[in-house]
Amino acid sequence: MVACYADFGYYPREEDRYWETPFTDYTYEDYSPEKALQAADIHARSYLLADTIPPLFDVSYLVEPVEGLWLLAIDANVYFPQPSPGQPKEMQFSGTESRYNRIFENKTHLLPWITHVREEAHKHNKTLITFSHYPLTDFNKNTSTEIKELFRETAFDFHRLPAEKITRTFAEIGIRIHFAGHMHVNDTETYLNEDGTGLVNIQVPSLATYIPGYKILTLKNQELAEVETVTIEEVPGFNSLFPLYEKEYQYRLQTDPAHIWDKEILQTSNYKDFCTLHFKELVRLRFIPQDLPSIAKDSLLEVSGKDLYTKMAQTGPVDPFSAWTGFDLIHDLYRLKYGDQQVIKQIGEKQLNEYQALFEVSGKNPQSSEVASFLSGLAVIFHKLMDGVTPEPVRIDLKNGKILPR
Repeated sequence: MVACYADFGYYPREEDRYWETPFTDYTYEDYSPEKALQAADIHARSYLLADTIPPLFDVSYLVEPVEGLWLLAIDANVYFPQPSPGQPKEMQFSGTESRYNRIFENKTHLLPWITHVREEAHKHNKTLITFSHYPLTDFNKNTSTEIKELFRETAFDFHRLPAEKITRTFAEIGIRIHFAGHMHVNDTETYLNEDGTGLVNIQVPSLATYIPGYKILTLKNQELAEVETVTIEEVPGFNSLFPLYEKEYQYRLQTDPAHIWDKEILQTSNYKDFCTLHFKELVRLRFIPQDLPSIAKDSLLEVSGKDLYTKMAQTGPVDPFSAWTGFDLIHDLYRLKYGDQQVIKQIGEKQLNEYQALFEVSGKNPQSSEVASFLSGLAVIFHKLMDGVTPEPVRIDLKNGKILPR
């Protein structure tokens, strides 16, 4: 299966200046495309998890596509035997959700190789950019502790957070910038070592959900990089499957009307609006049922902002509230978590001020009710998400692994 990605780094190309894996035995000085091609064979990229288990494959690689730039791709997947009736033994594996957290014990070849790559990059004066499918730092804008206390254990993908020792180890090795995916989150976080150096983890947004986009990394020089997000607004033919979605809607209307999605999405005229409505339904139909405690689901979602404020303050607001509900507040919390800086403008200053007014009256006596207590905790998360928004373009110190002030 890896062969189908041959042109995207998994295999060496003739024009590459260098290419290796954790299992190659040649050096930068005696490199040749012929050696690299032999090393790229999937059977030459295997390791043993235990003597009784067939060899597993690791598709990590290092490539120098242009002079002076090293791209380090880390395969953080860890697989374990998973008996499955009717499947041959070599196919009976499943991945662990902890990903990076298991590499110390189960992919012991990776860290020595990554350390060596970092040393060689310094030796040969190369700019090292690292990436993986999975994050290397917290991706919840420093809200994970509060999320764990207020929401359910699985909320905001809490179980996918890398352990602090993983982040610290990579930062100590000297990895300064790391790109990651999987979470569908637009986020930039920094982990700092005791000596002041750090690691910047950049979560790349998804192309297929809110807010759809991708990142552009610009290397200004060997010590300075800039990262910006490009939002995708138009995709030709994005609505070509709408007739099939219409059939699905009619089927669900007959079989599961309580959980049916909003048909308004089939009226969208551009891809960005399609993804925006898709995300709203994702919040309503998946995130809220699986993440929110009962008190929030039962006593908050359908109540207007004005009524929530009146209940908390024991008096009506001085200025009329906008027409939002508790659902809109929760929806905007998820939007901030996933969409970063662009969301603040979309919510608007007036509504943000109204949220703040609600948080303030709830916080004055959080023990007065379960709803007040929930809103008081929600305020901490909301404010941290707001404070964690990173203006773009993000300027990164590649020497010390820090985000530079604008």
